[in-house]
Amino acid sequence: MHVVVVAYGSRADARRAVGQVRGWGNLASSLSVVAASPVSDVAPGAFDAVTIPTTLGSAGIREVAGTAAVLVIHDDVRLDVDGARELIARLETAPIAVATDRDGRAGLACFAARSLETIEGAIVLPGARENDDASRVDVRARHSHSCRRQLLDDRLDGAEPLLVASMIVKNEEKHLPEALASVAGLVDRIDICDTGSTDSTMSIIRRHGGRIREIEWRNDFAWARNEALTMCGDATFALMFDADERIAVEDTKAFRRWLRTWAHELDAIKVRVDNERDIGVASSINSIRIARPGASRFDGAIHEVLTVTGPDGQSTGRIATGTGMAVVHLGYRSDVVQSRNKHQRNIDIARATHDADPSAKTAVDLARSLMAVDPDSDEAVELFDSVADTVDPETTATAYSYIFAMRAQHAYRRGNHREAANLAKLALDRTPNEDIALATAAAALLALGRSDELVALHAETSNRPPGVPLFTVPRNATRYRAMVGYAHVCSGSLEQGLELLEHAMDADPAGAADLVAKAVPEILAAGADPSSLVPLIARDETGHITTALASQVPPSTTASISLAGLMLGEPHAAVVTVQLSAALIAGAHDLASAGLAFTDVLDSDTRSKLADLAVRKNQPDIAAGLVAAVPTKTGEPA
Repeated sequence: MHVVVVAYGSRADARRAVGQVRGWGNLASSLSVVAASPVSDVAPGAFDAVTIPTTLGSAGIREVAGTAAVLVIHDDVRLDVDGARELIARLETAPIAVATDRDGRAGLACFAARSLETIEGAIVLPGARENDDASRVDVRARHSHSCRRQLLDDRLDGAEPLLVASMIVKNEEKHLPEALASVAGLVDRIDICDTGSTDSTMSIIRRHGGRIREIEWRNDFAWARNEALTMCGDATFALMFDADERIAVEDTKAFRRWLRTWAHELDAIKVRVDNERDIGVASSINSIRIARPGASRFDGAIHEVLTVTGPDGQSTGRIATGTGMAVVHLGYRSDVVQSRNKHQRNIDIARATHDADPSAKTAVDLARSLMAVDPDSDEAVELFDSVADTVDPETTATAYSYIFAMRAQHAYRRGNHREAANLAKLALDRTPNEDIALATAAAALLALGRSDELVALHAETSNRPPGVPLFTVPRNATRYRAMVGYAHVCSGSLEQGLELLEHAMDADPAGAADLVAKAVPEILAAGADPSSLVPLIARDETGHITTALASQVPPSTTASISLAGLMLGEPHAAVVTVQLSAALIAGAHDLASAGLAFTDVLDSDTRSKLADLAVRKNQPDIAAGLVAAVPTKTGEPA
């Protein structure tokens, strides 16, 4: 086994790591030390009988290891001989084996691989995403993480900019100031192609120190974005975003230092893009937003795709995911859509592109544009149907799963539940965490009364390696978890069901409450004590769960359980209203009196109605407490 020590910091750290490997005896047939970055204090000849290549990082590892099996450890990792043997042994069943660190999290601190070609992207980069096919090995590798602190200064030595903002705009005076403010201190320069603004857009750009190039608009987003990329060709990296987006970085200086330190490892970076609608974040997608300008090209007039090539100009670029940056996209909010007529513009471009080139991609692009206006668009479904058999599930699993998930969703909306379940399962065969398909399959199977089948589907998808969905929709994931919890309850697995329902309420109380409320009769019918609902009621913002409880148990029980929920969680007006109403109806004075402590969340109209009920139930002191001048959260007087 060839062992590679990746040196991040001082020569002393590397020396300790080399001594550790030599202590393994014959397990290491050969040994190399590779400098991770220019900051590493390792030079040729620093160690006896140790190969030290002149190239850095991943390229250096490939240089010394060739195609042989290899074990890689960071210089700040302590791994004993038994742990090393376990990693190497795991190569019999997996192309790459990754150890857990002392916190139990898998990471690239140390791994063994049959071939380095099995590892995606920047293989030695701290925090980079591991290959999805990696086998996790329960070996506790002590990792001090000092490698993450060895970063270069965020300024390059020469005149070359590290990061330049790249944009295309037209009439963006409303959104552009905040967009440009979001990259202040993050980028070295702002380069913008304007496609014909007639408002104050260009003066805003100049006020922020941006460079402007005026170009024509050809109804082709890819062409325009490629023109913008040429403006920042002197930069190491370009940051691509739009005026209706905001860049969020946890620590601007730290991000720039990270980017400069690992520039030799990277050709592009994927970041999370959160698509906001009026209700909040509606979906998320991982999208390449930082890339080397000279190695990047957009294709597609609408829903354009960025291709990034590697240093050889042929292979796929080295792409890292997850960097402390996110993009907030506001373009799907109703006020933005209406002000731009964005949806119709996209439909027109997508239709013209599809008419000129009726390929699978242009069909999907047109379908997506149509469904942005009408989720039940028959034309969109016909387009998805037309390309379903032409998409290879092996080589394009993400697109295949998305197409079948959308077909499943449409079938469910039309009441074709069995067809919806079957189509969703085809999507999940390739991408087990495709949440559109998961939510649709769950809803369809519950509609068919097949809760056992849903429980089995959940077990199957949970035990398979996750894929990479085109979109992730947080509410879909929450509703799916809630529906699986309901299915467990219906199937007799009460404890598992309640646990899943609680997790769903933790993730999205408003989105999960109606499904949890639906499960309440089943939970009680299964013999559960009503008190088992307290953790769910404590998370309820809607009152749906409490109302469902009230339909199943006496008012005194509803009042008691609801009060326990109010005391455990954040009180919400709907739950307080049900609790007091039930207590008054039951004549449970003590429970009603205890409920008065939470009436500050009620508006004056609700308190007045409850006071009238208290009078009718001959509880005048409760009525007096309700009509007392208690301020509401909005400062409204009683």
